[in-house]
Amino acid sequence: MLGANVLAFLIPVAVLVATVFSATEVFGANRKLHLKEPSKQRLEISQSGPKRSAEQNSFSQSLFDETESQKIRDLTKETVFIRGMTSGLLNANYYGAYMVQDIAYLANGAVAYKNAAALTEGKFKAFYTEMATKWGSEYLIPMLTAWHLTDAGKVEPGTAAKEYMSFLITVSKDQPKYLAIAMLPCSMLWRWMAHQVVSSVPVDSAYYSWFQDNKSPSPGHKGSLETFVDENFGQEEFNTAKPFFCKAMVHECSFFSESGNQTPCDLPPGCA
Repeated sequence: MLGANVLAFLIPVAVLVATVFSATEVFGANRKLHLKEPSKQRLEISQSGPKRSAEQNSFSQSLFDETESQKIRDLTKETVFIRGMTSGLLNANYYGAYMVQDIAYLANGAVAYKNAAALTEGKFKAFYTEMATKWGSEYLIPMLTAWHLTDAGKVEPGTAAKEYMSFLITVSKDQPKYLAIAMLPCSMLWRWMAHQVVSSVPVDSAYYSWFQDNKSPSPGHKGSLETFVDENFGQEEFNTAKPFFCKAMVHECSFFSESGNQTPCDLPPGCA
């Protein structure tokens, strides 16, 4: 989902052109976008895939490098949505629908962090409180302003976004400690995809800035969420954390898939 460094990058949704316009010029305050019926071709994750490196990684990176995670991230990179952005030919209505729904996701994330903060203590309570404020102001407010919306309630999310949002709220209430794990794919997957394809995206492409802004600013860079997870989760918690991470990865994949008029991604064996 949306990272802080992509907030300034918005693409016109009225027509796909090479020139980038401000999003405030093309969206009205109450406009809601609805996706077409999805195609019948289901995205499936193969049973075979690259094995995890023997190199010892951080807790967060180890989750991202799990075999199941590699399958999901590769599938996400091959969705119509991401391939369309890479080529510069993505239907601009798809992009607009995704970005507008992302506003609802940001508001939901702030609520999830607030829920988790109320149910945890110490470092977790402090961090979740900080993240709730960041998501509800630093991330959400600029998006609302840019898209001429007064609140996230004016957005009608699609099925994939609703299911993703519901998953995070459930985790925040039932297993609040692991909300940090469930939120990791939001930043890690975007950054990984941007790094993978930015070199093949034409600089004059309407979507080049998305990849450029979301790629890692430096080798080995970690965001505040990854740093927190690495410092506060031990190896003995890895097997418990993995399903939360894996399911969130699938939700990310499905959100991109539905936004490209494709059916949802499947949960691979080993994620449950």
